[in-house]
Amino acid sequence: MNALNYRRRAAADGGGESADKVFWISFADMMTALMVLFLMVMAVALLAITQPQPPQPTPPAEIVKPEPPSAAEPESTPRVKTETPPEPVPPDAQSRAVELLMQQIAAAVEGTPGVQLDTRRHVIDFGDRARFMTGSHRLDTASAQLLRGFVPQLLAITQTELGKRWIQRVVVEGFADPRGDYLYNLNLSLQRGQRVLCALLDRAEDGSVLSDAQRTEVRNIFSVGGFSFNDQRESLDASRRIELRIEFGPRPPVPATAQTVGFGSCRLAP
Repeated sequence: MNALNYRRRAAADGGGESADKVFWISFADMMTALMVLFLMVMAVALLAITQPQPPQPTPPAEIVKPEPPSAAEPESTPRVKTETPPEPVPPDAQSRAVELLMQQIAAAVEGTPGVQLDTRRHVIDFGDRARFMTGSHRLDTASAQLLRGFVPQLLAITQTELGKRWIQRVVVEGFADPRGDYLYNLNLSLQRGQRVLCALLDRAEDGSVLSDAQRTEVRNIFSVGGFSFNDQRESLDASRRIELRIEFGPRPPVPATAQTVGFGSCRLAP
């Protein structure tokens, strides 16, 4: 209100233009003042950024004190231990084991006339001591007695610590000569391998039988394979043979259900 009266009096006095210039700040002065204020703010900000910071003191390490055992968990409570993984088997451990086991098997074969060992294929060949008649899977009494006399020597090796670890299985392989068609001979060769197991597990006509421990070992690691006429020998008679092939490697554990299975009886026709 006083400014308005002042302007009116100045106008009445004839000095209206000069009065406005005295009261209002010029635009150029206002911009200059703002520029100076801006420069002062920027200078303060730059000083704050470029000024080195004093090093911060490192806080002391926290000392963790062991907690006393609670009443619900006394000191004598056993702790759950983490199982350590099994040590890796050296690459040459199996080869050394196979070499030692083959030496033991060779000694058993040398004590049985007519039986041969193929060390390259890990095969025991009974030769003329275990032959089959043409078209038949029946073993004669002499051949069955030979098998029941030799296999316990082999089982004694498979039940050693080295044998339990490295003999995976013993495959009873039957063979047929080339007469007849493929499937007929394949079935016949499988029956011949099965006949060997019948001779080992069944009670013989003379009453002889393997012990329960030996029969259990036969059940656990013996299996049957057959060849139609894929591996022939120099004669028909030599082709109708029986071989035991030893497979080496870490032996898998026997399933608990298989340990209670009975031996049964031979289902092959006489």
